[in-house]
Amino acid sequence: MGTGPFLFKSYTPGVNVVFERNPNYWKPGLPHVDTAEFTIIREPATRMAVLRTGQLDWLDELGFSQKEQIVQSASQIRTQGCETSGAQTIYMKHTEPPFNNVTVRRAVSMSVDRAGIVKGLYRGEGKVLGFSPHFITGSLKPEDFPPQTRKYLEYNPEEAKKLLAQAGYTNGLSFQLEGSMGYGSPENEVLESLPRMMKPAGLEATLKLIDLPEFQSTRTQGKYDKIMVTNASHGIIEENLARHRSYTSGTENRGWVRDSEYDRMVEQMLQSVDEKKRMELAKQAQIRLIDEAFLVSLPSYFSFQAFQPWVKGDAKTTRAELSEQIGLMAEHVWVDK
Repeated sequence: MGTGPFLFKSYTPGVNVVFERNPNYWKPGLPHVDTAEFTIIREPATRMAVLRTGQLDWLDELGFSQKEQIVQSASQIRTQGCETSGAQTIYMKHTEPPFNNVTVRRAVSMSVDRAGIVKGLYRGEGKVLGFSPHFITGSLKPEDFPPQTRKYLEYNPEEAKKLLAQAGYTNGLSFQLEGSMGYGSPENEVLESLPRMMKPAGLEATLKLIDLPEFQSTRTQGKYDKIMVTNASHGIIEENLARHRSYTSGTENRGWVRDSEYDRMVEQMLQSVDEKKRMELAKQAQIRLIDEAFLVSLPSYFSFQAFQPWVKGDAKTTRAELSEQIGLMAEHVWVDK
């Protein structure tokens, strides 16, 4: 306790949280400011209004449309983006047909135009993933995978159609794709685009939309019919591969994956105290995860921050440096009005 750049001073529910500079902070000369006040503003329109009128020095967690509004109407305000720790994920239930068939799952993976999502829906402000966001240590980028595995990350509807035929679905495959429109933008736009994207591959997906509270209480626990899209947060790579996603005993194994080879890799990774060996096992586990198409990670997108012109210094906008702690961002800036 008390080793960060700021110390707690006060909290007014629904109004603000105030911190004071830690005089004993272990980084000499930091932070630059004596007080950091984090104002609670729940309505997006109100947040934008107080930023434009100069009542806020810095606004965090801006979406694409809000960032574009600032660029167009308040060009004096500086914006910066960084990759978020979350990504929408397609989960397929491995315990029953048709998604217990790896060939079908590979077809689903190849039916998703990841690059198109980044270019069209994210306005270029995002990254195509292998499994986890790029900033996470040990996370493989698409180009890091061997060619025979990387192809399953590439949009190829014709090849996907051939895979479906190999699996016995010569006339294509129809299914309900479960999801929720409660996550907001850009998740909603991505969800709506998937059926159109998958159709050229012979996959006839019909959206089954569920209210967010019900969706979060059931589907995120793996209680869905056959296939769903939901948000997934990512931490360190070992945790992502073990507790999350596809490990048999994982608490968030939403695909009900049962793969002894993957489990062996993950268990050896968790038991190893040699970091180099752990990272190599994490690499092999990611390759198997993509090769077997246990799930489909959709692209990550950028979250934006806005700074008034009088905010100086380096706010540091990579989540790898920040570990998503806003205090570590505030330690690097100062106000020069």
